[in-house]
Amino acid sequence: MAWNGRLSRISIESVLHFMNPNQRINVSVDSPTVRYIGTGVPLRYANVEVMHSSLNVNGTSYKMGIVRIYTDYEGPVYFRNERNAGGAPHDVGQHANPNCYRNGIRNQHSEAPSIYLGAEIHEAELKLKEIVDYLNEFKKYPVLRSSDQKAVAAKEEEAAKLRKKIIKYNEKKANSELKYEEFIMLTQTGENGEQVRTEYVKYDKPLKDAWRYFLDHYVLGFKLRGPVIERLSVSHPQPQLIFQESRLSSRNLVLNSTGTQTLDNAMNLLKEECIPLNSVEICGPDDLNHHLLATARTLIIADSRSASFPRTFRNDVVCFKQIRRPSRVMSRSIDFWRLHGLPQRKQYIFETIIRSDAKLLLGTFREYHRRRYKVNFHRNNFPIQFQYQLRSDVRLMRIQVTVDRVVTENPDVYNYVIEMTAIPE
Repeated sequence: MAWNGRLSRISIESVLHFMNPNQRINVSVDSPTVRYIGTGVPLRYANVEVMHSSLNVNGTSYKMGIVRIYTDYEGPVYFRNERNAGGAPHDVGQHANPNCYRNGIRNQHSEAPSIYLGAEIHEAELKLKEIVDYLNEFKKYPVLRSSDQKAVAAKEEEAAKLRKKIIKYNEKKANSELKYEEFIMLTQTGENGEQVRTEYVKYDKPLKDAWRYFLDHYVLGFKLRGPVIERLSVSHPQPQLIFQESRLSSRNLVLNSTGTQTLDNAMNLLKEECIPLNSVEICGPDDLNHHLLATARTLIIADSRSASFPRTFRNDVVCFKQIRRPSRVMSRSIDFWRLHGLPQRKQYIFETIIRSDAKLLLGTFREYHRRRYKVNFHRNNFPIQFQYQLRSDVRLMRIQVTVDRVVTENPDVYNYVIEMTAIPE
């Protein structure tokens, strides 16, 4: 989209408000005027994913890495592959962490051979010359005895190994003498997997400072307000390495790694007004009592194979995906409510593609429902609904159970959704 200066400021603000955020980033990069006007128009993202060395914004990936560019040379294969993969995701050279083993492995592909290896290669060259002289003499005076033929074959095999070793040494020595320069490469990849933009910046600052510059100018928008993110997914255990002191605004969070430290980092990444969250999704029940999880209205536990759940949850809605022994979680919660009552409405949702799990969970309520519900389950007459009263030492309450079967992305696979709602009297 070209900006020829004929649009008024109000018109540009209106267009930016409804523009696709990735298109808006591209326009802002090409036009300082649009970038300046855009600072007053907050960005709105449907989905942002924070990964180890890249950001995915509404399906478009922004990856930053360090690449080595050789002067007048294509460079060793390792550094060509590294550049094709988006560059090294960690600082190198003078900006590298002294304890970063990956930087050491990277340097091994361009460092000069040691003097000890040079002495070893010199001995190999002398040995190779001796073998070549022997083979040349044998060609002049061939002997047909089998013992001599075997000796010649052994000498030829040894000569091939020595040549390979010498060639490898010469290549390593030549690579160490090539001139190069390190750059920060920013790669933008579209939803279809094609590269939209590739930029090179001189590597004169650490990656964290480069990320700060890029985010402030193209992603975060107006610093005082920042973007509004509908769904924020965090795979990086330390997202502050990318965002630094910046805070994001999102009420729906997805965490692909758990643990107290990871939860603390994710909580510090969000603005204070975003907590409590509307929903948070985690991979396992490592620290379900953490404030970030306990105060969320909806807690989604995905791919959990652990049974170490609390007897009840503080969340209004709890969704379990592929949980092991779902009936145990349900029975533990019902026992807790019998003793302490239920102060508010609770909704448990169990999602499973395994028919036996759904049948087992339905059997948890066998003393409350009639046989016809079991018959309906075997006949695939969904949805199955029933309601019963739970007697508690505190108060009576009604529990409503709905079992439904829905089609997943694979038409041959069904997902059994058991929705359990407890309503206080």
